[in-house]
Order: sequence, then C-alpha cells, then structure tokens
Amino acid sequence: MRIRVPLLLTFFALLLGACTDYRQDPLQPPLDALASKAGAPEPIPPRGEDLAGYWELMTDEELWQHLQAQDGQAVIGIKNPGEARGIWRNRVLVSAATLRGAEVVLRARSDVEVLQAYERPPFIVLRIESPDALSAIRALPFRDYLQPLYMDTGSGSGMMDGCGWSETYTGGAPLSSWGDPIPPGLARMGIRDAWRRNAGENAVIGVTDTGVSLDQANLRANFATGASANGRWHEIITVVSGGTQDYCGHGTRLAGLSFAPKNGSSMVGAAWKANAVSVRQGDGVSTSGGLNSAFVTAAINTAVSATPNPNFDHHRRIVSMAWGAASSHSNVEDAIRDNHGRGALFFGASGTSGWFTWSGVVFPATMREVVAVSAVNPDGSRVSNVHYGSQVELAAYVDQLGTGQFTTQIRTVAGSSAATAAMSGIAALVWTQYPNLTNEQVRRRLQWAGHIHPSRNDTHGYGIVNAFKAVGGMHAVRIDAPFWVDPYSSFTVTAEPLGGTGPFSYQWSNGATTRSTTYTAGGEWSTVDYSVRVTDAFDGATRTGAGTSYAQDRSGCEDESMIVC
Repeated sequence: MRIRVPLLLTFFALLLGACTDYRQDPLQPPLDALASKAGAPEPIPPRGEDLAGYWELMTDEELWQHLQAQDGQAVIGIKNPGEARGIWRNRVLVSAATLRGAEVVLRARSDVEVLQAYERPPFIVLRIESPDALSAIRALPFRDYLQPLYMDTGSGSGMMDGCGWSETYTGGAPLSSWGDPIPPGLARMGIRDAWRRNAGENAVIGVTDTGVSLDQANLRANFATGASANGRWHEIITVVSGGTQDYCGHGTRLAGLSFAPKNGSSMVGAAWKANAVSVRQGDGVSTSGGLNSAFVTAAINTAVSATPNPNFDHHRRIVSMAWGAASSHSNVEDAIRDNHGRGALFFGASGTSGWFTWSGVVFPATMREVVAVSAVNPDGSRVSNVHYGSQVELAAYVDQLGTGQFTTQIRTVAGSSAATAAMSGIAALVWTQYPNLTNEQVRRRLQWAGHIHPSRNDTHGYGIVNAFKAVGGMHAVRIDAPFWVDPYSSFTVTAEPLGGTGPFSYQWSNGATTRSTTYTAGGEWSTVDYSVRVTDAFDGATRTGAGTSYAQDRSGCEDESMIVC
C-alpha cells in the first residue's frame, strides 16, 4: 500500500533538508551589512497595503473569474512561511530551499500545471484548472500573492495599444548640425543647448517595449555612425518568442526619440551618444496588447543588466516604460522595486487612452519608485487623451518625432509614451553631466528643472523640464539692482548668471563689460532701463537679462512699499 505524505510536510522537509545559504547578488551588500548600516530594519509592509491590494481583496470566486478569462494562467509569489514578502526593495528574503519546495508542492497537484519558475523576483507561473485548486493555493503558507498572469485582460480599460507607424513627418522641425530633424517638443525643452554639454555618452537607456524594426538601420547597424560614432552600443533582446522584430511599431518609434543617432540620415534622438538596450516584451503596450507580467518582469531585469561588455559599469541605468495597465501586478512591482534599489532610474507613462482618462495615472507609473511622465500641448495645456493625477512628477511636450519602420523614415509620436521616451533621453544627459549622482539625485535634479518647481500640480507635476537647466547650463540671468533710486544719482547693477560653469563675459547696454556696472538716474519719476548679455565660455551659451529702476525722492515715505509718497 502506498503511503501518502501530506504535501505541506513534504514542503517543510525539503525546506529543512536543503542548504539554507542563499547566494546573494554581488551587486548588493549582505543583508546583515545593510541592517547594521541602516540601524533597525525597515518595516516590510504585507501585501494588500500597497498597489497590489486590488487582487488580494478579491474573493476566491472573483479571482477565479479573472483566471478563467486567461485559461487559468496565474503567478504565485513565493515567500518564507510567516514572513511578509519574498522580496522587498533590493533584498531577496525567500530562501532557495523555499522556492524549490514550493515548486514541488505545486507540481504534486493534478489540477495545477507549473509553467515556469523565476528566482528574482521569486514567483512561479501556473495554470490553475479548478476553483478548488485556487482556494488551496491561496491558503499555502509560502504564498506571497496570487494574481492573473496577464495584466488586466478583460478589464475594458480602453488603454491604447500604441501599434502602427503613425503619421509621416512632413517637415518644419529645427535641424541638427548634421541636418537631422530635431523633435519639436525636445527643441522647445532646451535640448539643443543641453547638447552643448553632452549627448548622453556612458549612460544606458533601457526600453521595455515591442522590439526594434529589422529594417531600421539607425537603431541597428548604423547606430554608432556620424556624430554618434563614439563606440556606443545597442543591445536588442527579446524575452518572448518571435525574435526582436517590432511587429507593432511602438518600440521602434520611441527608441528613436530617446537615442537615434545624429548622422544626417533621419531624425536625431535626445541622447544621441547614449548606449541602449531594447527589450521586446510583447506586441503591444497595454491590455489589448496582451502584456504578460512574467515577460514584463524579465524585460525589466534584462534592461537593467544587459551589456556587450561584462566589465561595463552598470551605473547610470535608465529604464523607459511607455506602457501601462489599469491595476498593478506584484511581480512587476517587485522587479521595479528591486532594480530601483540597486540604482536604476525608472520612467513610466502616465497613460494614454480613448476614454479612460478619468481613472488617473496608470501602473507602473503609480509606483513611488517610478517617475510618472505626462504629456502636454505646446501651450502647456492638457492633451485630451492623456491621463493626469497626483502621481504625475514631470511633463514633456506632446509633439515629438520617432524613427520609422525603414531607415530614412521619420514618424510623429505623441501621448505620454512620447513624453516618457523624451524624458528618459534627457535623464541620460543629466547622468552623463553628473556621473556620481544616485538615481534619486538625478530624479530630484529633473524635478528642480521643471518650470513650476517647487510647486506641483496634477497636470505637469513639477513642470515641463528645461533640459539645459537640468545639465547645469546657464538657463537665465538675474540682475540685482535697486527698484527705487534717488533722482540724478548713480547706482550699481550686477548680473547673476543662473547655472553655467564660466568664465562668463558680460555686455551691458551702457557698453560696460564687467559683471557689475553703474547707471545714472534722471529727474523725479524718470526711469532707467538696463540690459545685459552674458556668455558662458564653457559651452558658448548666451542669455540676456533686463530691468528697470525708478527715480523718486523717498525721504518722506513712511513705508518703503508705498508707490507714491
């Protein structure tokens, strides 16, 4: 007679009998070192207290309905029994023994099929064939979470899949020194002046999207040509079947906006000297494109780690996520949080849809670890099909350009996807200019370069980013001068360059060429106008400032704020 051992006893036997030393990633310090450095460990919130609570709050019956729409496919997160999670930020908390034991337990059920196991973040892809199996799995002590595999399938969110090659560019954009059209939105954000300082060399922009057209040589064989011939590289990888070909068009267009070369054959991207990683994670960028959360997780990890040179410094990694879903998925959250904790900077699109804009910012841009980017019209107003909300952190102009299916084709791109690609390119310039900054310090610098910072609103976040200001350029000149002066008196005015490196040269309207100069007032109620043109010798940038002072005898004024005494 066969003696059956209860599955949970089998699990705990495996757990106790296996080697318990977890091989930690070399990019992160040991957990005990983290704890001693930070003092008391950070409290780890249980599932349901974050974005993923949507699935945790469902009854078994409600969750089963979602799984049935996906042929029973689901993801189960794995944790050590009794612990809050299996991974938190950049710390894997589950042991390898637990992960192996969980897989054994799940494979033992006849109504569960194990499809794939992942170690970082720790989860297993399943096919659940009955409501009883779902209920049993939710009761397992090593279950961190249980959610549908596909992101929001059947939710009717109205999110656009972003596919198609969009409108053909018909001219009118400013040109680079090589004759490449510059995306108008980027030009309006100060990108041409920012290029005086750098073009993103040594930074890496990762794009998790729909792949790259096989016929777009500027993102393949011609990537490091023309002014972009600086040894840059572009890793093009797929985590799904079908190769790296872009069957949608979305990934190709946005990759061009972020980092297309400056070589005179097509449009030029924001960071035309940056390295790049393009990861094909599917054939769409929303629910209708069939976003598989396991593939998305793999794409995020690949975008952060891929390199043709194993000795390459993994610092300065930017990940552009111009896709979204109406609700969050824990395995995707964990991958973002893990890689953010290891130094990557994430940008997410606020969302673009036909009618669903009332729902606010979409996942993963809703995460604290992700910079949510919205798009605005050239006059700064809202775009009708773009999502806005309190999580919006930065904004970019909606009118942009991207690479087309074939090498010389240029396409228009818009929406929050285009804004995200543009911002990712600008971030590469900032990180190149300030290579020792952390991801969060780069983030704060971009916030500071927003046009309404330190204010913030649901449309612009901290504002439309001035790329030249963000890379430390002289973005304005302030004149220090008295508002009121005595009639017929002489007074001093001083130019204050905001930003820049110097040395600076000055040209005043009175002919002076020093930082400070003197002007002389006329009679009572006369005005004195003055202006200055300042040039930064470091990059050749010039800015002007102007002001007016008013002559009045103020000796009888009781209050200096009075206009008339």
